[in-house]
Amino acid sequence: KYMQSILLAGTILGADTVVAYDNKVLGKPKDAKEAKKMLSMLAGHIHEVYTGVTMIIKEEDQTEQQISFYEATKVEVTSMSEEEIEEYIATGEPMDKAGAYAIQGMFAPYIRKIEGDYYNIVGFPISHIYHTAKEAGIVEDGDLVVITAGVPLGISGMTNMMKVERI
Repeated sequence: KYMQSILLAGTILGADTVVAYDNKVLGKPKDAKEAKKMLSMLAGHIHEVYTGVTMIIKEEDQTEQQISFYEATKVEVTSMSEEEIEEYIATGEPMDKAGAYAIQGMFAPYIRKIEGDYYNIVGFPISHIYHTAKEAGIVEDGDLVVITAGVPLGISGMTNMMKVERI
């Protein structure tokens, strides 16, 4: 509602990522005990990572279009000892990550392989977003697309944004 009131024209993009294993959805762990449970579950197995994305496109004439999709990627985690799991948790890295790990961080050595979009696992399926935006006319040939990390507009929890610059 707040975003609707300040956005006269433009695009809002929202995305959230979850990990799924054995018919369970794993979000961010609430504490170290839950992180250990999640990582113990994933170690030595294949799981899926899903990122749901919604774009709201508001034109200057105030018409609005909404596009939603998801990206899925399979991830195989190596077997891990209890000590390896505990050492990883002690880094603090898993505490704000879906499934209690960051593929791009200190957990990378425990990833055996992936099938699908690496950036989906990071939480922002760039290629799918770019091509969807291109189909919607938000991005055109010759546009420079910059993906940046930050907290735009001070919105808590937003860690990535897509900026389109005409060149």
